[in-house]
Amino acid sequence: MLAFKTIVGKDLREIFASRSIWLPMIALPLAGSILLPLIMLLAARHGFTGLATLEILLKQAPPDVRLATASQKLLFIGLNRVVPMIFLFIPILTTCNLGSVSLAGERQGKTLETLLYSPLGIRHLYLAKLAGTFAVAYAITLVCFLCFAVTASAGTWFRYGFSYLAFPQWLALILWLCPIVISLALGVIVSISARASSVQSAMQLSSLMVVPIFFLLLSQTAGSLALGPSRIFGLGAALLAAGAIVLWRVLAGLDVERLI
Repeated sequence: MLAFKTIVGKDLREIFASRSIWLPMIALPLAGSILLPLIMLLAARHGFTGLATLEILLKQAPPDVRLATASQKLLFIGLNRVVPMIFLFIPILTTCNLGSVSLAGERQGKTLETLLYSPLGIRHLYLAKLAGTFAVAYAITLVCFLCFAVTASAGTWFRYGFSYLAFPQWLALILWLCPIVISLALGVIVSISARASSVQSAMQLSSLMVVPIFFLLLSQTAGSLALGPSRIFGLGAALLAAGAIVLWRVLAGLDVERLI
């Protein structure tokens, strides 16, 4: 257990020792989490409803008498249908950046062989690499959500008299789906990192993890898939099962000689 904590602590220190790593990783999602609801509020204030895509979104608005205008309906749909899918990019991209350098970075820095022959064991080493990256990615996701929720709720409450955020849906996304997405992505990305010849190649392959989220965003925007709380729980359960299978297969296939 002590060796496990040592590896996790080492990874966290390396992440936050380099400003070029942690500053854009934290600052960009935070800025987006605050600016995005402000931009949407400004667009709703000026009645921006002219695009054909926005007309499709209008049909998804709930029958709430408080959503009196098309701008208000679009704002509600944007905050609760479109932004959640955009929000999933935060943990995925953070996980890609950190997970890609976990084992590939150790190999490039000539420290992987020392870690592999440590008393911790290869499988516990793999789990330790997952744990440190998971903690950072999920912490950034939570902080960004808090900034977004405060900005969006305060802005809509001040202007319209009530918060537009559908909190059951958002809480299901943040507390249930996001940790599972991070875990599944980490299992795949760290496996890629373990086999990649360099950090750059690991990052290039890991970037493909954003493709499913992109298709989810398109489906939400087109109205063909509406992720309410029940569907979020269902999707999370399916991804949890997939993640367990990925983790089992990766752990079963780990071999010291192949990683060196």
